[in-house]
Amino acid sequence: MTTITLNANLDTQVRSIAQQAKASVDEIVNDILAKYLGSSTESSDLTEAYRAMAADTDRERDADEWCNALIRDVANEAR
Repeated sequence: MTTITLNANLDTQVRSIAQQAKASVDEIVNDILAKYLGSSTESSDLTEAYRAMAADTDRERDADEWCNALIRDVANEAR
């Protein structure tokens, strides 16, 4: 745990956001910094979701067939 000091204006803004989001100031600051630094937990959640989808072989096969059909359709279009 780290303690940080915000100027009065930032403190007011962060507290307002936290109140509107029904979250703690810590959660808001962590989310903002994670997005700014590119280490958002949402990113790891998204990665896990993609892994789960890729593990679904039936869905992957259907998606592959759809993509290949789309490519064939576009390849025959007049330019």
